[in-house]
Amino acid sequence: MKNAANFLIVGFLLFISHTVLAQDIEKRFSWGLDAGSAIDMTGSDMSAIDINAYFGYSGPYVRFLGFGAGIDMMVSSSSSSYPLYAIFRTDFKKTRQLCFMEMKAGMAVSNINNFKTQTTPFGSLGVGITLASGRTFSSHVLLSYNFTQLNNAKLEDGMIVHMRDLQYAAIRIGIAF
Repeated sequence: MKNAANFLIVGFLLFISHTVLAQDIEKRFSWGLDAGSAIDMTGSDMSAIDINAYFGYSGPYVRFLGFGAGIDMMVSSSSSSYPLYAIFRTDFKKTRQLCFMEMKAGMAVSNINNFKTQTTPFGSLGVGITLASGRTFSSHVLLSYNFTQLNNAKLEDGMIVHMRDLQYAAIRIGIAF
């Protein structure tokens, strides 16, 4: 039974890679949406649900290059973060590949635990796997490390609260057109 499951998984991955590799790549405007969840790796109980939208260019070697915005809503508090970023995805080859790399860099506007809103650096590095692909779309799963720097918060009485940077392991599913 276990061998049959492994055979099906390998067969599925080979079918997807053949579908992805057989396509011609053209330069064009592209946009997409991702949704997923992120697990807090700092122990601050700030795990989040996130939604991202992006638009830009797609072509050979460059799976995607553009700008995006996201909403990260923490599930155990009323905290939220809104990253605005430049995004780059590449297959490292002229033709589409099964796996790709994603990089994001920008700023995040964060409202953490009812403290003063902060605008701080944001970055993300991840790898993706193409699930399905056609002439005008592709769907994918991404696994990434996300980082948002946070500044210390100053209370009204002058006391300073040390804020840990947000560090996430995230998984997202998405589609790009």
